[in-house]
Amino acid sequence: MIKVIPMEYDYIFGINISNKLEKNDIQLLATVTEEKLKSYDKLRMYVEVENFRGTTPSGVLEDFKFGCRYRNVYYKKVIVCKELWLGMLTVFASKTVYPKMDIKHFYWQEKDQALEWIKN
Repeated sequence: MIKVIPMEYDYIFGINISNKLEKNDIQLLATVTEEKLKSYDKLRMYVEVENFRGTTPSGVLEDFKFGCRYRNVYYKKVIVCKELWLGMLTVFASKTVYPKMDIKHFYWQEKDQALEWIKN
């Protein structure tokens, strides 16, 4: 499931990922991205991950399509989670789809630093 997190700056798209990701979650990302693109050419993404339980097959396909479609829109991304392996895996996967993106991982207790990093 994805929940949109209100951010201080509108060019930053904040989301919280929990449990299992499905196709409609990724479609929500696309809808919000399209809305933000009406005001900005480039975007940043702040991602909190907690209790992640994987992605459905249709969610994986939709996520791949999202990555291909918006690969030149997002130029900076931060991932905040408790597990090092999940953060590193997410950074690796994102770097594969978004090779020019500046991506960083922070631990849950470093949320404040993550928010500062994504703003600057």
